[in-house]
Amino acid sequence: MSWSHVLDNLVAAVRRAAPAEGTATLLFSGGIDSSLLAWIAQREAVPLELLTIALPGGPDAELARRSASAMGLSTVVAPLTAEDVRAAAVRLREDHPGLTLTDLSVQTAMALALHRAPTRVVWCGQGADELFVGYAHSRALQGEALAARCEADLRKLDRVDLPISEELARRAGKVLRSPYLDPGFVEAVGRISWTDRSRGGESKPLLREMARSAGLPSEIVERPKKAFQYGSGIHRLLRKTTTDERPVARG
Repeated sequence: MSWSHVLDNLVAAVRRAAPAEGTATLLFSGGIDSSLLAWIAQREAVPLELLTIALPGGPDAELARRSASAMGLSTVVAPLTAEDVRAAAVRLREDHPGLTLTDLSVQTAMALALHRAPTRVVWCGQGADELFVGYAHSRALQGEALAARCEADLRKLDRVDLPISEELARRAGKVLRSPYLDPGFVEAVGRISWTDRSRGGESKPLLREMARSAGLPSEIVERPKKAFQYGSGIHRLLRKTTTDERPVARG
């Protein structure tokens, strides 16, 4: 099966995500999701700055530097402190007390990155895991069970996760865009069955095939990568300050 039409739609989505003037900032972890966006933007001459956030000891900083270098780019690494993370998490809990630890970690990372982004328009890779069977809880499923779980993930993204991220962006004075959630791109991917997007345990196989077709360096395409909240060290820190999936310690 050829994925060329999907890649063409992603290229178009990247062009549409570009600001009318100036430069956008891409939240860059060095994994395939953000790297493919950076690669296409570079090829399409879309002005883009790369920003990586990480706590000391978090693997994303070095990984992001290596991935950027492999593409002939560079990324600015914004170091975080434990105090930064705890304070952002407390504010999020006050506004969204129902967040699980994992969701809290994701949105804390998003809030901290948005505040450190130097441009008004900020790109992220939201949608890639949901559209391309990136979550471990989906990869072992097949048939109707696979479709049901992936559709549920997309609904949660649309109804819960994305609105919170967009709210955080507005508070930071930023505009958040994800080319993976561009309506034209989502429609193109939606014409492919969930079974064809999954290969029994492989993470995001269709996206990796698209990245290979686009010429993304193989070391990035093949490299396993922890999610944003894990690679930055934020989830680990917040887990240490919680007693369950609810409270986050202050201070």
